[in-house]
Amino acid sequence: MQPVKGIEFETEPGLFDAIFDQDGMGMGLHALDPRDSRWLRVNLKFCDMLGYTREELLQMTSADVCLPDERNLSVEYNNRILRGELSSLSIEKRYLRKDGTEIWTDTSLSAVFAPDGKPTMVISVVHDISQQKMAEKALLEAQDKLERIVEERTAELRAAKESAEEAEELLSRVYRSSPALFTVSS
Repeated sequence: MQPVKGIEFETEPGLFDAIFDQDGMGMGLHALDPRDSRWLRVNLKFCDMLGYTREELLQMTSADVCLPDERNLSVEYNNRILRGELSSLSIEKRYLRKDGTEIWTDTSLSAVFAPDGKPTMVISVVHDISQQKMAEKALLEAQDKLERIVEERTAELRAAKESAEEAEELLSRVYRSSPALFTVSS
């Protein structure tokens, strides 16, 4: 393996395994071949996020867990890594879970290089941000609702003001035409 920020994994036995298998983040290692980007290794957290067993995911490609409308984009990222245009990338990405639901993630993709310097695999570090996305959606919906209420109340106040102005104008005309109606006697 190539050194990562000054650490040679070969000289630190078990370090890569310890990092990869930690349960704080989902992690997956997949082949870079855009035609067959099979998962080569996945940690338990990634399996849990997607609802698949490790064995199931290892029979799948990275495209198999992408939403259909995002598959071409994922293939393009792999192609750009393969061409050497990218060595890493961080994106907000949706995955398709086994049960058919979507999961929003913050995903970091990094190329893994062979000794000759060519990229051969991609490691994905995946953080579930579905709760954050749900909160953002709820906030936007609340904001939209509040804006509609303000618009409705503004329209109601404008209509009430116009009615009051019309009533004032009517009273003013009646007063001008018949001031005696407004005299107070003791």
